[in-house]
Amino acid sequence: MNTIAVNTRSLRVSVAFDLVDLVSGRRPLSEVRVRVAGVDQVATVKDSGYVLFLDLPESEYEVLIEARDYALQDPVFFNPAALDLTQATVPLNLAPRVSYPFDPDATTLFATIVDEQGMGVPGAKVEVVGGLFGETFARTDVSGRCALFFDEADESRVLNLIVSKDSYVNKSVAITIFRGQQVSFVSELEQLAGANLAVLIGRVVDVANLVVTQAQVSVSPWGVSAQTDWDGRFFLEQSVTADESVTLNISQDGFADQSQAVTAVKGEVVDTPVVMNLDVLPDTACFGVEITTDGGFVQGALVEVIEKSRAALSNADGLTRFYFNDLTVDSETVTLRVSKTGYTTKTVTRTVRRGLSVRRSVNIKPE
Repeated sequence: MNTIAVNTRSLRVSVAFDLVDLVSGRRPLSEVRVRVAGVDQVATVKDSGYVLFLDLPESEYEVLIEARDYALQDPVFFNPAALDLTQATVPLNLAPRVSYPFDPDATTLFATIVDEQGMGVPGAKVEVVGGLFGETFARTDVSGRCALFFDEADESRVLNLIVSKDSYVNKSVAITIFRGQQVSFVSELEQLAGANLAVLIGRVVDVANLVVTQAQVSVSPWGVSAQTDWDGRFFLEQSVTADESVTLNISQDGFADQSQAVTAVKGEVVDTPVVMNLDVLPDTACFGVEITTDGGFVQGALVEVIEKSRAALSNADGLTRFYFNDLTVDSETVTLRVSKTGYTTKTVTRTVRRGLSVRRSVNIKPE
C-alpha cells in the first residue's frame, strides 16, 4: 500500500495523476490545478510532478482541472479501489486551449464553432478524419473556440474535419493547413429538427468589471451546476421540451448569494452575463492585486493565492481581486505567485486584513 507521511500520520495515496502536455509530451508549461468533483481536498504535488489525492473513500469520481492554457483531452473518471498504484499513475492528457503559447513556427489550426444565431457552441468536437492526422481532435471552450496542432505537416495538406455535438447536425469541413503557419476558420452548426438542448453561457464579474473566479453557478429547477473558470466564464446545458424560465444561483466567498432570472430557449445558446453585487459580508477581506511590468500593466497574468487555493487572471488594467471571509484573525499573511508566459514567475508575501479593502502591486520582469 502506497502511503505518505502528513503531520506524522500515515495517509493512504488513493490516486496519483501524471500531467502530460500533449503538445510537448512533457510537464505542463503553465499552472494546472487538479480537483476531484465533490471532494474538498487540496491535492498534494510531489517534486516528481505527480499530483496525489489521499484517503478517498471507495466511490466513482470525476477529475476536473482549472487551467488557463489547457483542457482535459477526454473526461476522466476513477475509483480508488480499482487502481493499482504500484504499477502506474493515471495520466491526465492536457490538450491546448487557444491561449496556449505555441511556438511561432508551429503548425496550428484554430476553430470557432457557432450556431445559427452566431453564438459560440461550447463542447463541440472538431475531429480530423482519415489521413496522417486521423483521430486528432479538440473540443470547443465556452466561447466555441479550440486549437489543434500538427507535428509532421507537409508544406501544405488538406484536412477533412467533422464538427459534431449532440442535438446538432454533423458538419464536414475541408481546411488546408501550411507547415509552420497558423490557420483559422469559422464553421456554423445547425440544430437538429426538434432539438431540445438549451445552453446557458456567461461570465461573472463584480461591479468594477473584475472577474469572479471559482464562483458556483447552479440552475433551478434543472439541478445542474458549474464553476467559473479563471476568466469568470461558465456554461450549463439541459434538455428541455419548450422555452423555460429558470433561475441562476451564484455564490462565492466574499459576496452575498445572488439569483438571476433567465429564459432558457429550446435549441439556442443564451449568453447570460452576471454582475455580482459588492454587498460583501461584514468581516470579509477584500484584496486587490495590480500586476505591472516596466512598460505598464500586464493583462492575462495568473495570480495565485497559495494558502487559499484561489487564482484569477489580471484584466487589461493589470488588476484582479479576491475576497476572503474565512480569516480567523484581524490580519493574515498570504503568498502570491504571479506567472505569465514570457515573464519570470514571481512569488511574494502580502498581508490581508479582515473587514478592510487593500490593494497591492506586484512587478514582474520579462524573461
